[in-house]
Amino acid sequence: MIDVDPSRHIIVDDALLDGTLIGGEPRFLHVYATDDVERVRERWQTAEGHRAHVVLRDTAIDAGWFGDVTDVARDRIGDVLVTPHADFVYYDPRTATPQSMAMVGQHGGLSKAEIQVPLIRGGAFV
Repeated sequence: MIDVDPSRHIIVDDALLDGTLIGGEPRFLHVYATDDVERVRERWQTAEGHRAHVVLRDTAIDAGWFGDVTDVARDRIGDVLVTPHADFVYYDPRTATPQSMAMVGQHGGLSKAEIQVPLIRGGAFV
């Protein structure tokens, strides 16, 4: 988990949402294209590539972002994946609630704090 200040909230612009459905976490969006996938990726890359990884599903799978992926799981992963380089979160204004946007602790991104789980060894924790 990382703490994300409200000043680092990005409300996704309508132009990026056009022709899409959004799933996933605010720190790791799964963008499902109802429009041309490459056009959707290009729009996101142009708008957010300076502060986020914007990749196609197969690129993320090939890079090992999800570990081993079955055919069933592959179809559930977004067409385009967006995950910020730093402590930003993305909110889809069509579905975000005041409660979801009030959460300080966020997870799901690719930062070291989010992907490494500490191992406690010794004593009662063995």
